[in-house]
Amino acid sequence: METESHTLFAEVLLPLAIPVNLIYRIPVELNEFVTEGKRVVVQVGKKKLYSAIVISVSDKVPVAFEVKYILSVLDSVPIVSRVQTDFWKWISEYYMCTQGEVMKAALPAVLRLESESLVALSDNYDDETIEMDECENLIIEYLEKASETSISTLELLLKKQNIHKYIKSLYQKGKIVLKEDIADNTKPKRINCIRINQSLNEGELNTIFNELEIKAKKQLDVLMKFYNYQNGKKHVEKTLFIKETSISKSAIDTLVKKNILELYKIDKFQLFEGKTDEIPVLSQHQQRAFNEIEKYFDQNKICLLHGITSSGKTHIYYKLIEKIISQGKEVLYLVPEMVLTAQLIDRFRKYFGNKIETTHSGYSINERLETWNHLSEGKIKIILGVRSSVFMPFKNLGLVIVDEEHESTLKQHDPAPRYHARDCAIMLAKQYDANVLLGSATPSIESWHNAMTNKYVKVNLNERFGNVNEPEIKIVNIAESQKTNRMKGPFSVTLLNEISKVLNEKKQAILFQNRRGYVPVTECSMCGWSPRCVNCDVSLTFFATSNNYRCSFCGFKKEIVNKCETCGSSRLKLIGYGTERLEEELKIHFQDAKIFRFDSESVKSKKHQENIIKAFEKNEIDILVGTQMISKGLDFENLELVGIVNADHLINFPDFRAAERSFQIFTQVSGRAGRRNKPGKVIVQTYQTWHKVIEALKNSNITELYDWEIQERLKYNYPPFCRIIKLTVKHPDNKIATQAANLLGISLKKILKDNVLGPESPYISKIRNYYLKQIILKYEPALHSSSKIKSLISKAILNIKSIKEYKSVIIIPDVDAYF
Repeated sequence: METESHTLFAEVLLPLAIPVNLIYRIPVELNEFVTEGKRVVVQVGKKKLYSAIVISVSDKVPVAFEVKYILSVLDSVPIVSRVQTDFWKWISEYYMCTQGEVMKAALPAVLRLESESLVALSDNYDDETIEMDECENLIIEYLEKASETSISTLELLLKKQNIHKYIKSLYQKGKIVLKEDIADNTKPKRINCIRINQSLNEGELNTIFNELEIKAKKQLDVLMKFYNYQNGKKHVEKTLFIKETSISKSAIDTLVKKNILELYKIDKFQLFEGKTDEIPVLSQHQQRAFNEIEKYFDQNKICLLHGITSSGKTHIYYKLIEKIISQGKEVLYLVPEMVLTAQLIDRFRKYFGNKIETTHSGYSINERLETWNHLSEGKIKIILGVRSSVFMPFKNLGLVIVDEEHESTLKQHDPAPRYHARDCAIMLAKQYDANVLLGSATPSIESWHNAMTNKYVKVNLNERFGNVNEPEIKIVNIAESQKTNRMKGPFSVTLLNEISKVLNEKKQAILFQNRRGYVPVTECSMCGWSPRCVNCDVSLTFFATSNNYRCSFCGFKKEIVNKCETCGSSRLKLIGYGTERLEEELKIHFQDAKIFRFDSESVKSKKHQENIIKAFEKNEIDILVGTQMISKGLDFENLELVGIVNADHLINFPDFRAAERSFQIFTQVSGRAGRRNKPGKVIVQTYQTWHKVIEALKNSNITELYDWEIQERLKYNYPPFCRIIKLTVKHPDNKIATQAANLLGISLKKILKDNVLGPESPYISKIRNYYLKQIILKYEPALHSSSKIKSLISKAILNIKSIKEYKSVIIIPDVDAYF
């Protein structure tokens, strides 16, 4: 074709923190293959190769700089759409980062090949049934000797610049794994299943049964258990069968060797063939809320569903999702924590079968890529996931549900992009003309205010499902209990009595304490010395399980000390209670109870989280002690008591959102109690029984608290009445950090005047050997252009960075910051 001989140029997006996209020349022979959304291999600098996304193709010749050639095309079809790249661009502009940083967060690691990526052999690399070409064989032979190596080393070995296509091919064939696979302890993409040998007919099976009954009754017992277990199941996962029936692996292997059972592999996607249950019928109150939501969706309005805990919001979600996917559209269901996906996914699969998949950081990159591909290919219609799910490759998004929309974990803190998934999901929905439903028992004040000012519409669901009464909330005054000798360590007599009562009735209890470890502070009684981190400006937390002190920010560890390092005194006292210490104290009071912890220290993997949740569901745990992880929308049938050990830690936190956050967490964790036939009970221990948060919690009066909080924020100009951009200045030298921050502050104040606060040292002024200074910008969008202010900030930062002595200073903008 005549057009193929034209000289074309491609604008490409690289997974690098560079301010602009780069232009590359397309070799004539690749003209018809280079299109928007495909990955191409390009050279950056003198040696490094990267896979980049093609943003646009043009015949406009670049001027003023030399253009390099695209080396190869990695994809036969585009892997991202124009809607996705437009979405990435919006995120980069709004959250003041580069498009490359957004790309790095958005794409699965497998799709971001670069010359420094490490590769290694997979477990089944020696499978001779898979054909390879000469180049691929050379790579395998080299890896057999070298264990693992970088892609750039393989380029030198084979003397080929365009090695990415061989790496991609070997990865797809299952011959190699990438560095991220190794770090994530990647599981096989295929699942081992067992079934009766398909070649056996009915007569042969009867003969086998008769022989086993005479010669091998244990094997017959295993076979009968298999028959009972597989009833109604299309596939039986081998590991799950062994775990749930307590049958040994060797017993299964014996039946396989005898050709009675056979092993086969399936894609994870095939495990869930179809729905098994009908979606629950909505109650009168739920149906009314559902009808209201549909009415507002027809008007293209963002809807805030304010439903009290245990009101059955999820049932309404099921109905909405059912309607959307019946239209051939897709659904994004966002949750704040991956711990929630474990419990939700099983329920969703009852109603939607293999139309739903979940994704979060607990999965290996293979599993995440698999989900990405299934959505891209149209095999699934529902994505259930955490904040990164907004980057999935939707084609026809029809509905976005943000559950627990108030949660601060929906905001990404580090690294860039520092985006808020709720706000990004709303923008994503806008690009697809999809409906948006925000759900919470304790909405964020921003969303509440948006509903009050008609930016959103609010639908209320004020009755618990099944007419279950709300839990009884009892406030215990810690100060009064101490005076009357009614405190036993961290527990009031009232709380201990209620726990004892619950255990006697074979019910369960949860205790909430938002502090990990054994104790947060160890202090010398004589001089006040305490062990501190050498890298950060914080006290070290004592962890009993590892028997050391540890920093919560950088992971620095210190051996246990028996005497003060300043005055030599051995009178060291332990101040405060972490979840480890609470667990230990509870075991003293309730020696026969099964007590577990549920915090980020004790629950380190996706599987461990799921195991504890399932154990609690099966009543294998009596008391669960945890941090705010246990407050995130979990639903336990037998849970009757919730204890908040010390409410003051959260209420007194130095943050303008402290009252809002503490009320949200207390309400959410309280809502776990009594979610079935019998109302539960909540014991809140506090010194501040008079506080507005405690009063609102006791009286279930969110409106009064939020009205008061909104007036306070209006008075002192805080969100939702202004926008906040936090600038963090970092440097290993405190003097340089201070000077750079002062100069930046002066520069911004000249233009933005009183909108600029600081610079000041933050609550924690040193982290990982970097001294920190903060500048806060507060502005009202109605009076100031957001884009103009961000542009001024970016220019001010560039000016500071252009000064030689401040070139190494790190300046991080955080838009809509959470403190």
